[in-house]
Amino acid sequence: MFCTECGTKNREDGKFCVSCGKPLHQQSAAKEPPAPILQHPPNLPPMPPLPRIVTNNRTGGRSRMNKSIYMIFAAGGLLLTTLLTVWGATDSKVDELLYFSWLPLIPSIIALYTMIYKMWAAIQDGYARTTPGKAVGFMFIPLFNLYWFFQVFYGWAKDYNSYVARHSLNAPRVSEGTFLAYVISSYFCFPVSIVMLFIVISKVCNAVNALRG
Repeated sequence: MFCTECGTKNREDGKFCVSCGKPLHQQSAAKEPPAPILQHPPNLPPMPPLPRIVTNNRTGGRSRMNKSIYMIFAAGGLLLTTLLTVWGATDSKVDELLYFSWLPLIPSIIALYTMIYKMWAAIQDGYARTTPGKAVGFMFIPLFNLYWFFQVFYGWAKDYNSYVARHSLNAPRVSEGTFLAYVISSYFCFPVSIVMLFIVISKVCNAVNALRG
């Protein structure tokens, strides 16, 4: 220990400087910095809760699809349109029916577009090739809808299988070949496409319902 008055070195346990006689403990205490005073922080208002981030959790926003309803609308519209067309074509007294025979197809088309919207909504996790709104909306674009019809059904089958694999879900894969056959038959063989339509409706509803566990 050194004396702060004369600079003489002293013993660590010494009380007085051996040279000038000044008390050493007073000098040491005088050199020690004062202890910091702890101050309590001011009372701050509580932080508001963070907004909840909602993610696709495999079931949220996914309603169950009843394939019987879609099949009834499809079959009813096709049947009524066929009957009215045959009646108007074979009876000259009611040949005006040919101009309106397509009207029963309107509910069928609405039901089909509803199914398209729901089946795309079921696999939205950021990786699907399109959104439900675009899947339906682009079907109304002339000529482009010929290409888009391919993406809506065959593309959905591929994206659905990728979705199931990506999330490791215990859900059966859909047959991509079946959806491809439906699209091709719709372009080149309408009678076959009608049969394929009911198969596709069944597979879509079963697949989406399987995602609910």
